[in-house]
Amino acid sequence: MKQLDHEHFQILCNAGTLQKLPKGHIFYDGYDNLDAIYCLTDGLCALMSLKDSGKEHIYHYLKPGSIIGFTPAFLEYTHEQDTTSEAYFLLKAKSNCTVYRLEKEHIFELMQTYPQILKFIMLSMANTSRNLLKHFYTAQESNAASKIAFTLLSLAEEVNGDFILHKEFNYPELSKYLGIHHITVARIIGSFKDEGIIKKLGHSIKILDQEALMDYAQNKKILQY
Repeated sequence: MKQLDHEHFQILCNAGTLQKLPKGHIFYDGYDNLDAIYCLTDGLCALMSLKDSGKEHIYHYLKPGSIIGFTPAFLEYTHEQDTTSEAYFLLKAKSNCTVYRLEKEHIFELMQTYPQILKFIMLSMANTSRNLLKHFYTAQESNAASKIAFTLLSLAEEVNGDFILHKEFNYPELSKYLGIHHITVARIIGSFKDEGIIKKLGHSIKILDQEALMDYAQNKKILQY
C-alpha cells in the first residue's frame, strides 16, 4: 500500500477484519456514531450528501489506500464532535469494495505504538483535505472543459503504465461530482476523444496524452464543443 511499508501494513491488517462490501454500502450516514474505521484496499467510495430530491452531491472520492471514517471517529473519540451544528454526510461504496475493518480503540492504539502508521493516517487525511480544496477551487474558478480535464487527470489510476479512470466514473457519475449536466460531460469527453487525448476502454477511460489534457485543465487551450 502506498506510503506504508509491507511490515506495518500487515500490522494494520492483522488488527482488523477483512470484509467484502457491496456497491451501495453505507459506512456512515452522519447520524449514528461510527464504531469502526476502514482501510480501503480495493474499490471506490465517496464522501457525499443527498439533496431533498434524493439526488447525490459528491464532494470527494476515496480510492485504494484511503482511510474511511477517521474524521468522525476521531471527533467522537476525543469528544470534540458538535452535533448541534453537524452537517450530515454519507460515506458510501460506489463499487464493490474490499476493506479492513478496525475498531476505533485499536486504530488509536496502533497510532500511539507505531509512528509509521500514525504518519500513514495523517498523510491520508492531509491528502483528502488537499484534494477537497482542489476540487472546490476548480468547481468555482474553472470552465466546464477545464473542470473535466482536471478531474480526469486527478482521478486516473496508473495500471501497468497506463492511466485509467475507474469504470464507475461514467457520465452521470462525473456530472454529480462536477455539477455539470451529463450531456455536457459527454460532449466534452467526446471532444477529447476526437482529439486523441483519451480513448474508451469498455466502460473505462484511458488517458493517452496527459500533457494535452493538462493544457485544457490549466486553460492554456480552450475547447470548442
